[in-house]
Amino acid sequence: MIGSFERPGSVGSYKPYSKNATELFIRVRQGIYTVHDIIKLISDHNASLTNFNMHIVSQDEYSATMILEFDYVDCTSYELINQIKELRDVIQLEVHNVEGRLFGRFGYPLLVMERYRAIIIRTTPLLQIEHRLTESFGTAGPAIMFEEGKAYASAVVDQYIEALQDTERTELLSHIADGWHATGWGTLNIRQDANDYYVTLGDSPVFYEPKIKESRFLYGMVAGIILKVFGKDTVVISSYVDVENKKIELRLRSSNA
Repeated sequence: MIGSFERPGSVGSYKPYSKNATELFIRVRQGIYTVHDIIKLISDHNASLTNFNMHIVSQDEYSATMILEFDYVDCTSYELINQIKELRDVIQLEVHNVEGRLFGRFGYPLLVMERYRAIIIRTTPLLQIEHRLTESFGTAGPAIMFEEGKAYASAVVDQYIEALQDTERTELLSHIADGWHATGWGTLNIRQDANDYYVTLGDSPVFYEPKIKESRFLYGMVAGIILKVFGKDTVVISSYVDVENKKIELRLRSSNA
């Protein structure tokens, strides 16, 4: 069941694509109208559109990637693809057979903010790294992950600052919270009270690993955000994990207080 703020995106399929499944990459002029014509063609011929992503390249050009399955079409896949290719404003069309595959090939590389290269790491293996570090190095393991999380978040916030220029603190935090959510970390709320920072994290992915209820890398990311936005180096002085409601509450304090 999808939660109140969950509208899942997906990379790849949970099962292999069916016979004759095809991935398309399309560049079009006057984007939105031609994309409408493409979708209408697909619908008119009873093809199944199982994945679709559109990107604005410029004011006059769009690109789209999609995966079509042809189980119930009233024409051949070649005929339908050729009709799409012949649309007046189609500039480029590339085809990749994905029959029996789990992933398409187009839509690469992944970019954040249309500029910064990104990769996807599954949450459970990431948490297992923390678990193994703790087993191998004791308390030094979580300390390492905390510092790496802080360094990572600090570098990311620098990218927000570069993009937003002279945005004031509250607005910057709002953009960071949007990015936090969009990149899969859940919801983020930070409130300052004197030298303490009260942080609420919702729908955090760390709850899906039964051995680890808390991620020091995640906590380090929060500390990195506070360092860049408020100019304060902080330590976590308390944490509360509500597994049932998938919520973390943190209290961080300035190390100079």
